Amino acid sequence: MTKGLRLRHLSFHGPGRKFATIPFGPGLNVVHGASNTGKSFIIDTIDFMLGGKGPLRDIPERVGYDQILLALETLEGQQFTLVRSTEGGAFRLFEGLYFDTVPVGEGTLLADIHSDRNEQNLSAHLLAKLDLTH
Repeated sequence: MTKGLRLRHLSFHGPGRKFATIPFGPGLNVVHGASNTGKSFIIDTIDFMLGGKGPLRDIPERVGYDQILLALETLEGQQFTLVRSTEGGAFRLFEGLYFDTVPVGEGTLLADIHSDRNEQNLSAHLLAKLDLTH
């Protein structure tokens, strides 16, 4: 069976703010719009949520949001959501798809930096989902 990951939702959350979300459908998704409307910021945020260094750029639309959720699904149907502070640092992993509310509880803590000595990091988790370990 073909292995892969599918983005489902990218959302921003903050106290006293209505969540902001970008849904992704199956197959190719095209993000389009006029200049300076956030297309590059969306790409930067996806990179950040897949382990890229932070913090994210400060843009006016981001003010008041302090957490980002990236909901993913394997091609086999396993669904999970990554939660990370807009300032960077470790991830929290939750089973299931979340976008309109931040999951309650601690989830599974995943380090943001890969380590051969500790498999509790984001890259090891994603590689295992793709059967690309050892």
